[in-house]
Amino acid sequence: MIRNLLMMAALGLSLAQGVALSTEPAPLVLAQATNTTKASSAAPAKGAKVITEEEAKGLALKAVPGKVQDIAIEKKLGANRYVVEVVPAKGGKEVDVIINMTTGKVLAIEN
Repeated sequence: MIRNLLMMAALGLSLAQGVALSTEPAPLVLAQATNTTKASSAAPAKGAKVITEEEAKGLALKAVPGKVQDIAIEKKLGANRYVVEVVPAKGGKEVDVIINMTTGKVLAIEN
């Protein structure tokens, strides 16, 4: 019960800031990145397994087929994440694919 209330409060705060979050397993497409700052440390947690940049690029290209322009570690969605910039093969503007550094899960796709 308390967990549900906390999740609803966090969602409400996120929506008030213009960021949409999802509990669905599919990646969320965000219109605009907000509150993005460069991360000062690349290590998510001491002793945690971290996927490589090459693995992150491959995961990003599975989510958005195209060409990788850049990859960086940035603080997104409350933690350090891989941010892979991809120009879609189908055309259009470059998108940022946000990837969890330890699980490899695609968390969001930002336009």
